[in-house]
Amino acid sequence: MTGPRAIVASTGGEAPFLLEWVAYHRMIGFDTVVLFTHGPDDGTAPLCDAMQAAGLVHHVPNAHLMKGLPDDPQARAFRRAWGMAEVTGAEWVLVADTSEFLAVHAGEGRLNDLFTAAGPTELISATWRVFGNGGEGVFDDRLVTQAFTRAAPLSPPPSPRHYALRTLFRPSVAQRPGVHRPILPPDLIAAEIPPRWLNGSGKEVTEHFLEKGWAATEATVGYDLCQMNRYAIRDSQSFILRMMDKAGEDGPDPSDFDAFNSNEAEDTSLKRWVGPLRREIRAIRKAHKPVARAHDAAVALHRDRIADAIAELAEVDSALATRILAAPLPPADQDDIEDDGLTEPVGPEDAAPQWLADLRRSDHRSGFYQSDRNFAAHFAARDPKQLIISFDNLSNVKDTALSRESWGYSFYRSEGWSHMGVMSFAKNWYRDEALFNFMENLARSGFFKRFKRVTLTGTSMGGYAATAFARLIPGCTVLAFSPQYTLDEAKVPWEERFKSGRSQDWSGRYRDATEELEKAGKVYVLYDPLFEPDRLHGQQYQGPNIVHLKAWYANHKSALFLRRANLLKPLVQMAVRGELDEAAFYRMYRARRALPWYVNGLVDHAMDRGHGDLVKRAGAALVRDGRGFLGNSVQARANGTGSES
Repeated sequence: MTGPRAIVASTGGEAPFLLEWVAYHRMIGFDTVVLFTHGPDDGTAPLCDAMQAAGLVHHVPNAHLMKGLPDDPQARAFRRAWGMAEVTGAEWVLVADTSEFLAVHAGEGRLNDLFTAAGPTELISATWRVFGNGGEGVFDDRLVTQAFTRAAPLSPPPSPRHYALRTLFRPSVAQRPGVHRPILPPDLIAAEIPPRWLNGSGKEVTEHFLEKGWAATEATVGYDLCQMNRYAIRDSQSFILRMMDKAGEDGPDPSDFDAFNSNEAEDTSLKRWVGPLRREIRAIRKAHKPVARAHDAAVALHRDRIADAIAELAEVDSALATRILAAPLPPADQDDIEDDGLTEPVGPEDAAPQWLADLRRSDHRSGFYQSDRNFAAHFAARDPKQLIISFDNLSNVKDTALSRESWGYSFYRSEGWSHMGVMSFAKNWYRDEALFNFMENLARSGFFKRFKRVTLTGTSMGGYAATAFARLIPGCTVLAFSPQYTLDEAKVPWEERFKSGRSQDWSGRYRDATEELEKAGKVYVLYDPLFEPDRLHGQQYQGPNIVHLKAWYANHKSALFLRRANLLKPLVQMAVRGELDEAAFYRMYRARRALPWYVNGLVDHAMDRGHGDLVKRAGAALVRDGRGFLGNSVQARANGTGSES
């Protein structure tokens, strides 16, 4: 008769990967999973709450400081875990990270097989096997254990850090848990017969680790019975996101990428679990719909956060962004993975987007979806007073995934607004007769009149559409980011961007967005006046209802710039409520000064005008203010040794 086995982890920023991690460790024999959560708002807490309600984990929120406990969230978590009966009452405990999977080589790969092979013992330390990105540059919602099979060589390790341990131990021999191994009480350390400690090959290493030690050596390492697969990088995009989440005032630190992106050898130690793990995850999703929804929402949010993180890194250190995103190896061939013949990702079989799941499963199931050759529109009825209509931009067109969301969907959903998202499947600047007819038919049917307030919004190509269709909805609010008023080459001969858009037919309806705004309410046109093409477009919008909002140094990415400054959401909220004006915008816009993006734009502007000495002084001031990485970068550019971002 065996007792419970508990695995304890402190996690933050790992939401898209948690369901697989929990399912796997439960499958190999951990019947108690304890997750302490902290860190960025990435969907981790809602997913852990859903998994707790499903009986899969014990979730302990751990973001706040607690009197008498360490400030570090990981150390605090382990101290708190030692006060939980689920942990101290277990037969075996493992403290691990949610980027790590315990791989058991003995028998069928379960804990019982490991314990049987190891024999009588109190502690078993599994050494890391560090996995690199295997050439995977882009995040996808599929099994980590399937996607990444390139790892560091077993011997010699590229770095002593690769020999770090994670330790299974019986609570009776521990004074408290530690990160890599438990701390033993002094009386057991001094005992005539101390606790028996084995390495991953079942070899006794008691004398090496009894008092201290967190990593193996060539003399104590062993992988025959078990190892700890550490997926420190995963795909390059996800690594950039984690790096930017952790970035302090000295800027992003790529040292973990350099230390752990090891791809020299192939390791398929978890290959046999891929098929069973897929089936287990599908079973969990089917039985526990809130878990499925929370996972899917976390995946969508992860993709949004990746886009922001890459853009921010490109502004701070474009060379570093390029280096990390460059795939050093072709992706490993996954065709020989043993499984049940189903190849869908971790997500639902139909890869349903969140808006479709909401129409089917939420409290707001009234709506529609209409699809045409070059566009689609989905609508969800929520607030009967407020409708927001969003138009995708050019970058959205490139997203061919079935799980694609319309621009800003998650935000509008969280606000409880009724929402119609217009998605474009072509780089045609919405120059589509079928779309014209669709929008006009909605207007004729009285659809828009059902709502007290209607807001149209979009950026660039979507900004053109938001302004062009405004005449169909008298009194509407328009919030257009970096819009083009037309791409008719006769009117904008200076426009050299957007070749696909300029090649469209710009005769007929909606050919000039500035002609469509007389009946609209407030029309907010937001652009960077220092970026000449956008300034030329923006200044064409004139009239008593036009409000120009100038986003200096945002370049063509005004919406993304505001998002990085945490201004986009409050800006949209104020516009929707009818509270936005120039004074309110510029008060909010002061927050831009904290952005490296803004600082670099200011430096570009000063350097272009020959103010190198001023730039040097600005860099020195940044260093004095504790922003050393950015300040040194600015000074290097002033000295002619830095790269332009």
